[in-house]
Amino acid sequence: MKRLVLISFLILPILLAACRDLSSSSPSSETSSREGSIVVFGGAREVDALSGYLLTCDSFDNVSGKPEPDGLPDFAGEVIDRVLLMPGETVDSLNLIKKVCQDTLAYIPVGVDLRPVSKARAKYFLMPSDTLSSSCQALGEECFRILRFRNAFTHRIAYPQLKSYVAMSDEDGNFVIIDSNVGILSE
Repeated sequence: MKRLVLISFLILPILLAACRDLSSSSPSSETSSREGSIVVFGGAREVDALSGYLLTCDSFDNVSGKPEPDGLPDFAGEVIDRVLLMPGETVDSLNLIKKVCQDTLAYIPVGVDLRPVSKARAKYFLMPSDTLSSSCQALGEECFRILRFRNAFTHRIAYPQLKSYVAMSDEDGNFVIIDSNVGILSE
């Protein structure tokens, strides 16, 4: 009994210090790391294959993270942004296109003009290189593991959502993201 009391007096200060450390971490920074979308960028075939896979895959247990299906899509509650590269466009700088995709600004066509609108920032960026199911599975598993390691999942109980955008260069040669969820591109 004395030994138990002695041990509890030694452990209690450590537990209290740990609780203080946990309470001092800001919940807003934790929440902000979970907000955002998973961006899948590239050509139409590759983006369609990978985003379709991410919407339906169930390779992991969403609670434990073990590699076993649990009946719930692995990316439940997440927003997947399909960003298609406009045919004929070339990307000189991958960092530039990542920056544009991670920006919270997109545009919608209004007649011949573009009006700025806000979109979710990107928390993870994927650029598939082919449409093979094994490649999609490997990228999906990598994305799941990294988001889980970063504790970046939204933890919403909902099916994943899909939003579509088109990346194209403007007259100055800068890339812009056009929101294709709200209308069609007009000339």
